[in-house]
Amino acid sequence: MSLNPAKSSFDNKPRVNPKVGKHVVRNFGVIDIGTQMESFEGKPPKPTPKVILMFEFPKVLHVFDEKVGPEPLQVFSEYSFIASDRSKLCKVLKAWGRLEMSPKQLNLKPYLGKYCEVEIEHKPKRDDPSIIYSNIADNGRSVFPVTESIDDPQQEGKVIQLIDPATRIPYGCKAYNANVWFDMDNFTWEQFKSLPKFIQDKIRKSREFPEKVATHGAEPASETPTTSHSQAQNYEKPVASVPSDTKPIVTAADDDMPSF
Repeated sequence: MSLNPAKSSFDNKPRVNPKVGKHVVRNFGVIDIGTQMESFEGKPPKPTPKVILMFEFPKVLHVFDEKVGPEPLQVFSEYSFIASDRSKLCKVLKAWGRLEMSPKQLNLKPYLGKYCEVEIEHKPKRDDPSIIYSNIADNGRSVFPVTESIDDPQQEGKVIQLIDPATRIPYGCKAYNANVWFDMDNFTWEQFKSLPKFIQDKIRKSREFPEKVATHGAEPASETPTTSHSQAQNYEKPVASVPSDTKPIVTAADDDMPSF
C-alpha cells in the first residue's frame, strides 16, 4: 500500500495534556523501534527488542490548527517485545482482556485499531520539571478493557450500554488517525522519515539501524515531519516482526515518553 502522508507537522504541535484519570483510547499504531540497550533493576544494560504503542483519545479533542479542526490527543507508551509472564507487555495485554495467558510468541496485529481504557497520570520531564508529560499510569501497565455498560443513575434497574453491539466500538469514539504499522524487517526510508522525530531518534540508536543504512543507503536529508494529529501515516505496514506461523491472539510508559 502506498504512502499518502498528511502535510501538517506532527512534532511542532503545542503540548496539550489529557486530564488525569481514566480515558477510552484507541490503539492506532505499533512501532518496532528495534533492539535497544536497556538496564533493569540496576543490572548491566542488555539488548532488548522494543515497541511503542500509539493511542488516540477519541473523546478528548483539541484544535491545533483552525484549518483542520478538532483532533484527538495522543499518548505513546514503550514496551519490551518479550513473551514472558514477567513481561510488562504481556501483563498489559492480559489486563486489556484480549490475552488469557502468556504465549510463546507475540502477535500485536490483532490489537491495532482496537479500543481499551487507560489510566493517565501527569509526570514532569526528568531534566526540565516545567514540561509535563501524560503517561499511562503504573509505568504503562494501567490498561483495561472498555467498560461495556453502567447502571442508569436516574432509573433503577436500567442499564446503559456504552458499546455498539454491532461494531463493538464505544459510542462516540470514532477513529481519527489511520493505523500505523511499522516493521524494522520491512524498513524503508520513506516510512522511517514519516515517523515522529523522537521515534526516529530512538530507532537510530537501535542495534539494527546500522544494517538498515548499509542495506538501504545513507539516510536522506531531514525533512519536515509529515505526521499530524488528525492523519497519521496513511499506511499499514508490519510492526513487531512475527514468524509466519504465529496465530493471531483473539481471547495496550516510560518516563519522558511524550503525549501529543
